[in-house]
Amino acid sequence: MILESKNIPFTTIDITDPGQEDSKEYMNENAKPKGNNKVPVTPQIFNEAEYCGCLEVGVQQDEIFYSGL
Repeated sequence: MILESKNIPFTTIDITDPGQEDSKEYMNENAKPKGNNKVPVTPQIFNEAEYCGCLEVGVQQDEIFYSGL
């Protein structure tokens, strides 16, 4: 992940985990949907309570690329 490559410490939260309902609700209330989506899609990036955006991961010519930050 791009944060690892930049040596930026982070915590991954799996909002599909039944114990993370509060985190899922927080993301849905504070993240911004992109395009025609009605709800935000993962992954979303927060710095503590500050919303930083979403991270789009794609593959182009067998190389992984990240965009959106």
